[in-house]
Amino acid sequence: MVVNDIANALLMDHASGCLPEPMAVLMSTHVAINREARDKYEAFSDLGGALLADMDPEQLSADALEKTLHALDLPADDAVVTEKNGTALRRDNGFDTETMEKVPSVLRAYLPASLDKLKWRRLGGGVMEYALPMKVKGYKASLLSIAPGKSIPSHTHKGREYTVVLDGAYDDNGLQVQAGDFVCNDSEDTHRPLADPDHGCLCFAVINAPLKFNGPFGWMVNPFLKV
Repeated sequence: MVVNDIANALLMDHASGCLPEPMAVLMSTHVAINREARDKYEAFSDLGGALLADMDPEQLSADALEKTLHALDLPADDAVVTEKNGTALRRDNGFDTETMEKVPSVLRAYLPASLDKLKWRRLGGGVMEYALPMKVKGYKASLLSIAPGKSIPSHTHKGREYTVVLDGAYDDNGLQVQAGDFVCNDSEDTHRPLADPDHGCLCFAVINAPLKFNGPFGWMVNPFLKV
């Protein structure tokens, strides 16, 4: 499990604009709700700007401005509709108070409705998933809602799982992961995230390979899992 090292590397990559869409949205979300991450991102951006100032100018692509604006976390009152991978994205005030408070605008852009109106997929045991419309090969981006005191079944990873907590908290083998925190798990980790007993947990997670569940549950579901 990694909390800081990979986050710093990803923030640097994000500042340079070289992350794929799911990871860019993940890190934009982390920056939006975590002050320390925002400070680091701004420092990396300033460093990149200083380096660019010393380089000879090159011709920008025709869609450079569009890509830059899409990467920004626009204010909540901006009413903008863009098109990405054939999916209309929303940045407006058409959400309830809970969604506005828990989900930053860069992530709300991928939601068709407020949290309680989404077509959640029940995974059992108090865990629900909403897959975001990001059609990037090799990645899956999802909202995960874990009811108070419930847990995701014990599992490890065939690749990496990147998680940002939006609301609530969970316990991961004694580590308390709270709102705004970033965590990366890989094949060296076997864990069973347990949601806060009072508030549950709402997370935004990106994986680049299927999870690998343990025990009888794993025997049933592992053959059907894919990214």
